[in-house]
Amino acid sequence: NVLVLKDPRVEGKIDYLYYETDSRGNIDTTKQPLTAEQIEVSATERKYYKAFPSIRSGYEGNYEFAGGEADYSGVFIVGGGATLITVSLESNTFEFNGKPVAIKVIINGAATVGNLTFTYYKGDIVDEANKIDGVPVDAGNYVVVIGSNSGSVMIEGETQFEFTITRSKVSKEWKMGAKPPVLNLKYGQINGIEYEIIDGSGNVITDISQITAGTYKIRAKIKDSANYIFEDDTFETEYVEFTVREGDQLYDPTDPDNPNYPKEDDTDNPEPPTGGGDGGNVLDKIKDFFNKLIESNFPLWQVATSGVALLFTLIFMIKAIQYGNRKKKAKGEAKKYNAKTYAALLPIFSTQTVWLNLSNMVWSIIAFSLCGFMLLMFLTMLMTRKGWKKAELAKETAIEDSEQRKTEAMEAKQLAFQERISSQNFQSVDNSALESLRREMEERHRQEMEAMKIMLANMMGRAQGDNGMPAYASMEDTDLLADKVFERLLPAVQQMIPEPTAYLAAPSSDSDNNELIAIVEQQKAIVDVQNEEIKMLTAQVASMQQKMDMMSEVAIDEFDDNDYDDEEEWDSILDEDDDDFVEAVIIEEDG
Repeated sequence: NVLVLKDPRVEGKIDYLYYETDSRGNIDTTKQPLTAEQIEVSATERKYYKAFPSIRSGYEGNYEFAGGEADYSGVFIVGGGATLITVSLESNTFEFNGKPVAIKVIINGAATVGNLTFTYYKGDIVDEANKIDGVPVDAGNYVVVIGSNSGSVMIEGETQFEFTITRSKVSKEWKMGAKPPVLNLKYGQINGIEYEIIDGSGNVITDISQITAGTYKIRAKIKDSANYIFEDDTFETEYVEFTVREGDQLYDPTDPDNPNYPKEDDTDNPEPPTGGGDGGNVLDKIKDFFNKLIESNFPLWQVATSGVALLFTLIFMIKAIQYGNRKKKAKGEAKKYNAKTYAALLPIFSTQTVWLNLSNMVWSIIAFSLCGFMLLMFLTMLMTRKGWKKAELAKETAIEDSEQRKTEAMEAKQLAFQERISSQNFQSVDNSALESLRREMEERHRQEMEAMKIMLANMMGRAQGDNGMPAYASMEDTDLLADKVFERLLPAVQQMIPEPTAYLAAPSSDSDNNELIAIVEQQKAIVDVQNEEIKMLTAQVASMQQKMDMMSEVAIDEFDDNDYDDEEEWDSILDEDDDDFVEAVIIEEDG
């Protein structure tokens, strides 16, 4: 295709000369201008031309060019853009398998089988009379003509190839485990084979249901000699004898569904497209599309740049909006936490190349404007992203400050509580209460001991006087006896008195305060128990006094003579009672 003026009124009135140029439109002065008929078109070689119009002789007085003079057209392309390839067959011999044969093509170049067409002919002559519809199936000799279905692919060299489909070779090997035996066939070979079965008398078995227990013979024959033959180039086998017993499973040897035949195609023979490809692959179609655009002076660079600029502009705009929203959200969260706490591009400005009534300059201005807007959106995205980062940092700082204030508040609260617990006022109250309790117990114990001491002294110091009135022992004897009683009762009494100093330390938490209150309540309960034990001890002493009164009435006279013996006897009695008392106290504390 060459360029001509669009005005239909000048058709047949204008002559054109075409000047060969380079890709930038610079005319090659070493070559002569050509007419449209003189331009040679090559599918693989691309050439560039400019058209120069002139008014034919006889029409000069009626027509003139706008502006007064003719001008060169824009640059256009002639030819080229095609890929040159060579093809050959991987194999020219195929074995019949009952399916359309698929030739395998070796392609040298940037093309696929989809870019090729295949036309088949019977025999070795390429003629319409021998042309085959589709792909050959039966055994024989054929010719295939390979062509191109895409303007972007051209085949160089040989395009016609002869190939042969040979008859399928059938093995004479038998599978004797089958009943009746069958040949070891390949997939699909059963379609060219038939079997003959005879019994012991030579009668032909026409149906598998006629076979019963006994001895039989079987042989195989080729029924499609055009496409099948045995490996030894014969058409039948020898008889093979086999035996059938009661209960044997029988299968019809002529049935293609016989389990002793292969059920899957093991041949490497995929079916090809009958007329070739579907017009080339997607890449070739895209390539052809752009070649046509270039040939029509389509401003490809400008449109592509504009499309990319629009795409990135949209992306940057979306990202800028996202970063702006993130910035706003981050600031809001931060506030919440704070409350809580050009020479090479000159050809593209050419005004001679026009598409859609717009020159390259206009398209270039559109493209650069969109690029500028894209850059503006990119800078906007960067600025909003920076603001979002700062807002995120402020949010994180606010979160950390809030957590720090919360932690400091808790520590201050705990410290104040500890100081309040450990204050002298708390200690003095609790210590004075315990000290008062101890003093009360000691005073009560002292009074009871004094009473016991007087009582024992009265019991042990009684004697008969000269006038028949009872007399009392001396204070030395009484003190000696009291000291011995105190010596034995003191350990038990000391075990009964609690040590308040163990509870004077101030608690460090609410749980320690509760524990101290529980301990004080427990000690009060222990004091009550000890009071009961002292009452029991007083009762035991009273019982001892009664016993001693009875003994003193019986042996008053013997008391003075045996004073030392009585003292040991009372020591023994006191020891026994004291042991009972200590044992009772220990058992009560263990409980």
